[in-house]
Parts: sequence; C-alpha cells; structure tokens
Amino acid sequence: PPNPPPPGAEARQTLVVVPLSLLGQWEKELRDKVAPGRLAVYTHHCSRASLMTMNSGSPALEVFQKADLVLTTYEQLSMECDARKGQPRRRVLQNQPWYRVVLDESQRIQNSRTVVATAACNLRRVHSWLMS
Repeated sequence: PPNPPPPGAEARQTLVVVPLSLLGQWEKELRDKVAPGRLAVYTHHCSRASLMTMNSGSPALEVFQKADLVLTTYEQLSMECDARKGQPRRRVLQNQPWYRVVLDESQRIQNSRTVVATAACNLRRVHSWLMS
C-alpha cells in the first residue's frame, strides 16, 4: 500500500529504482528517447562518504530536489537505510516526497524481510509502479 507524503509536502518527482546492472541502460534510454531540456534527470548513486555531503543547502541536494526524475539503484536504497549503530545515514530517498516510485525488476523486493524491501515500502509516495 502507498506510504503517502505528509500533508503539505509537494510530491512531484518520479523515483526509478533499478538494479545496478541496468542503471547505464536506463540513462542511455532516457538520453535517446527524451528531447533535451524536457526532463531533468538526476542519477543518485554514490558512496557512503559522498552521501553524507547531501546536507541542507548543498549543491548536490539542490540538483537532486529540482530533478523531475531521479534514477537510483536497489543497492543505493539499501545503503541509505542500512544504518549501523554509530553511523547515521542521510535518508535522502526516504525523506523525499515522491509522486511516483517505479521499481524495475520488482522481484527484488519479493522477500518482505529484506532491507531493500523494507526501504522500498517506506518510501513516501503517491503512486507505485512495479515492473518485472
């Protein structure tokens, strides 16, 4: 079931979550099929260290928040939600209100007890699209 954004939060972005092996293919398809300037796309795939730099007011966070479509991976989604004691994570994807969340190869969340399934279910969204 959807996990709606909080009242008053503007949900306009689309989040597309893909396996790492398909990230380049999605980027290529978007470049080839969408006219330049029609859709602002941001690829959110980074290390734990660079994830911590996405603080309020940072240029990376501003670009992320202005994108129409954000591409990320299941691995990234898991990384952001796998907080270990003493190592807080910026939950950039979890805190963003999404209009639409698209899960490509959605069988990745088949087991509801995995970190990635929990992370996907906790995304604040209005609509969900599951692709296999």
